[in-house]
Amino acid sequence: MDIIKVVQSIEPETLFDKICNEEIELITKIILCMNYSKRNEIFDKLKLNSQVKAIKIIINTKEIKYDELNIIYEILTGDKNNNINNENILLTEGIHTVVGILNYTKKEKFNKIMKYFYDNDSILADEILKNMIVLEDIVMVNNEYIKMGIKDIDNQILAIAIKGLFDEKFYEYFYKNLSDKKLKIIKKMVEEMSTPNKYEKKEAQFIVYKSIQNCILEENTKNVQTSHNKQ
Repeated sequence: MDIIKVVQSIEPETLFDKICNEEIELITKIILCMNYSKRNEIFDKLKLNSQVKAIKIIINTKEIKYDELNIIYEILTGDKNNNINNENILLTEGIHTVVGILNYTKKEKFNKIMKYFYDNDSILADEILKNMIVLEDIVMVNNEYIKMGIKDIDNQILAIAIKGLFDEKFYEYFYKNLSDKKLKIIKKMVEEMSTPNKYEKKEAQFIVYKSIQNCILEENTKNVQTSHNKQ
């Protein structure tokens, strides 16, 4: 019996009802057995502290072993399975699996998760963000956040980040949020610069993305504090 196929054959809503009272470590292993596109339908139902624990477990899990798969099968079917073979072992991808899940997490929950990690494990937070950033996505946020986030970025770093965008049409989202003086400098640098290699691009775009993301997190924190004060 292929246990992973058993997990994937159960609708997420039904699956969550079966496992919601289990330990988070087991729930996380079951999430890892799910189809990639459906993992968030369970992950998003977890409370923040459970989501944080799940992320830590995923990062530290290299594989799901036979005995763990057998426990999962028992919980889901009520039967013991004695026919686990080597094909059923599941290898995981650590930080890349986390990124895949967070890419589909609702923005409000994502911001809360990232705030927790920046408050408690900034190295891991940076690693998550560095692996998931697509700078083009940031144009969807409020211009005010972009303006605040890029105003103090080093010119060279900002120019590399902009030059590394996959389509020049995105340049304007950053240009319109620069002061006239900085705009003139950055435009000239971008025009004269050769295309950065993928490592330079990734590092520069990470710095820009993180700065903008920090502005968003700070604003969300202020809003929460204001809301609490009113109550």
